[in-house]
Amino acid sequence: MPSIATPDISGDVKITWDPTNPEDVKNAKDHFDKLKKDGHIFFKVGDDGQKGKKVKEFDEKMAELVCEFDPKADVVSMPLPRGG
Repeated sequence: MPSIATPDISGDVKITWDPTNPEDVKNAKDHFDKLKKDGHIFFKVGDDGQKGKKVKEFDEKMAELVCEFDPKADVVSMPLPRGG
């Protein structure tokens, strides 16, 4: 089942939805859009569902940046750092 996972101090918050249910998809897209507006970026989770490797710098071969909501994708959202 597709999901959006957002890491926080407790681990992560994950929402899931049924991609065949239009109301579920709308709610998930609304959540995606809110996170995006709040400054989050999104990375697609691998199809095998396995954890990735720890990296010291971004490698575009290891992760796919997501710019638009895909109702069938598993993604991780990450807030961008902000200065104060």
